[in-house]
Amino acid sequence: MKMEPHVIVITHAPVSRAASLLREAGYLVTKSTPELAGTQTDAEALIVDLPWFELVLWLDEQEDDDRILVLAPTAVSTRGVPQRIISPAEIEDDLVSAVDRIVADQRIAAYGRQQVASASAYSPLTSFFGAMAR
Repeated sequence: MKMEPHVIVITHAPVSRAASLLREAGYLVTKSTPELAGTQTDAEALIVDLPWFELVLWLDEQEDDDRILVLAPTAVSTRGVPQRIISPAEIEDDLVSAVDRIVADQRIAAYGRQQVASASAYSPLTSFFGAMAR
């Protein structure tokens, strides 16, 4: 398991305050453009810092993804799915905590999937029903 969480900041800005804050907090941060962000699937969180119109279009193209955190002045809802939002005024105080929660959720979910997979692989019922099927 990797110890340093990987976060992608999706922005066109040459300098990102969000990326700087997350690096200071110990995250491995990659900046990406919206066009390339979908190709990088190993990140535990996606921070989206785009102009409003482009933000809405980008979110409309995404699958429901609980790794996404949006930096926006107002709530954004696409396809009826509300997004996790932090306003620019709250970045200093809340960004790192919000990303910590997303990363924790991702790691808990991954751990749970591993436990279910290993439990089903060695389950007495699996062995019993597998033997019956033969």
